[in-house]
Amino acid sequence: MTRVTIVGGSLTGNRGAASMVHGVVDGLRADGLEPEVVVLSPLAEDDRALGSNLPVEAFGAAEILRSVAEAAAHRVSDRAPLGPATRAIADADVVVDVSGISFVDSRGGTTLAYNVLLLLPAILLDRPVVKAAQAMGPFERSTNHAAATAVLDRMAAVLTRGARTDEFVRDLGIAATRADDVAFLMEVTAADRAWAAEATGPADYAVVSPSAVVVAQDDDAYEDTMAAVVADLAAEQSVVLLPHSARPGQPESKLNDLPLCERLAARTGATAHPVVVVGQDATPQQMRAVIGAASVCVTSRFHAMISSLAMATPVVVVSWSHKYREVLAEFGLPDAAIDFRTVTAADLVARVRATIADADDLGGRIRAALPAVHARAQVNITSIRPHLEAPR
Repeated sequence: MTRVTIVGGSLTGNRGAASMVHGVVDGLRADGLEPEVVVLSPLAEDDRALGSNLPVEAFGAAEILRSVAEAAAHRVSDRAPLGPATRAIADADVVVDVSGISFVDSRGGTTLAYNVLLLLPAILLDRPVVKAAQAMGPFERSTNHAAATAVLDRMAAVLTRGARTDEFVRDLGIAATRADDVAFLMEVTAADRAWAAEATGPADYAVVSPSAVVVAQDDDAYEDTMAAVVADLAAEQSVVLLPHSARPGQPESKLNDLPLCERLAARTGATAHPVVVVGQDATPQQMRAVIGAASVCVTSRFHAMISSLAMATPVVVVSWSHKYREVLAEFGLPDAAIDFRTVTAADLVARVRATIADADDLGGRIRAALPAVHARAQVNITSIRPHLEAPR
């Protein structure tokens, strides 16, 4: 039995991370491969509660540090004991990193340390690592430049998600391969669509999927802007507020948009059409089905944008990184992203109205681009496959 160990993702919390995990699993199966897949997750307790058939081992900050120490000791003596997470890495034919973004100058020292430590056990244990398609760079800060060079040079494959990331990585002198997000390979079933239809009801609706990550950067201005869009949309059709990253019962955080969605619903007040929060416990496949039946998706969550594109739903993105535009460019839609630092409520409302008016043309353009994007997403699987076929 071949083994794949996935790091950098989870099955709950950020459904974007979950959609990348499922994209790897679905992509492998579609390619005729049936390896044992283990997910190393920072949200292991919640992930296990889902009842998924994917084995999950804890890999939060404490477990990562423990794994580094265990891997280092094992490198000195193969008799050194390994805990469950480190054992899953040591036994893997290949480790797949599904971090959506890594080694970025603007994200600070703590995140940079995480980007390094996440992969250090696999490096110490000499296991091949495929860094699935993701955004990286720029690398102008000396610490980020040095750390990224040291880590990426030890990867079995570095897959760059977009032209700008590809340029950043190649400027480091690292061999890279262009690929599109592995989440494009996640499958949506008839049961997922049925769930979405029941959750949203029969009325036409728009999806708004905001991000607490941007609230943390822009405080009240971003929330006010999104509230204006919700109110404008609700004058014409129902609005589904979709917390694409949700941890019910937990405070607002970068992994929990649910309180933000609830505030937006509350402050909208009386409207001609309902404004509802849907999907706080939904799977990424169910969320994708909700987005697929919408007239438009307005979002700041990267993988809500990916799901919009995967389902040919017109999308408007309030963005904070180059990672949005480089994917939208694959569909000829770079202007669908607006920087949160410069957008006004009036600008965003006007862009959303124009997108809805042009929905047929935009949907057609997305559908026309999807086969090529899907083929590039498949590069993730073709980069993993040789490690499952080679003898250890």
